[in-house]
Amino acid sequence: MLFAGCSSMKARTASDYERAGTSESKFTKDAEACDKQAAAHQKEFGYGPYDPSRGPYNRMYDMCMQASGYPLKPRE
Repeated sequence: MLFAGCSSMKARTASDYERAGTSESKFTKDAEACDKQAAAHQKEFGYGPYDPSRGPYNRMYDMCMQASGYPLKPRE
């Protein structure tokens, strides 16, 4: 339980997703767009830019990346 709580405090990044056969430049561009969208969402629905939970950011980033066709890498 404690591990799950700590892992949710880490913001998602492009390295958490598989490129799924797309070019590196397209993947980077899509990841940057998702970051901007998730950051705006975090400011509106989180506790501001320093929200330690990263919950709103991670949910929006995940939805954006998966909608763009990038599956989340399996946890190790």
